[in-house]
Amino acid sequence: MYDSMTVVDTDELMELKKQAEEINKRIAELTAPKNIAYRCKVKPYGLPYFLDNDARNPVVFTDRHYDTDAWAHFLALGKMIHAENGVFKTRGMSWRRVPFYVDELGGNVPKKVSDLTQEEVRISAEMLEKMISIYNEYMVRMHTCVTLDCEGILTEVPVQHPESGTEI
Repeated sequence: MYDSMTVVDTDELMELKKQAEEINKRIAELTAPKNIAYRCKVKPYGLPYFLDNDARNPVVFTDRHYDTDAWAHFLALGKMIHAENGVFKTRGMSWRRVPFYVDELGGNVPKKVSDLTQEEVRISAEMLEKMISIYNEYMVRMHTCVTLDCEGILTEVPVQHPESGTEI
């Protein structure tokens, strides 16, 4: 009965387990979706609006209804930071005998998020969270009230602060 079983010592078993964990980690990394939006916890605020589109409710900012145009610009910036560094070639001399260099390959920006590595996606998401937080801070600062038009009667309604719920 023991002849058909393979005997493996504990050191070899631990080494095999370690290799299996590394392989599983690599598989998870390669199959994980490359999506910056899911990694960003913060989205750019759109303009303030009445909660549930009812003028009896307060006016609020929310990242649930985020600004898709602003998000597209942030996403473009998230890809731009991964542009390839240029290769500069000498192209003659200037009149002062200083070499003149031309960038031949620089500026190649990844077209799709799927062209980025997981590490690049993580870095982009981290950068975008910081940038969007600053953007949202200024959106809140610039949009303190909305104007409500009820049959020609204009009323200014204050916007509630997103975190505290108090009027700005």
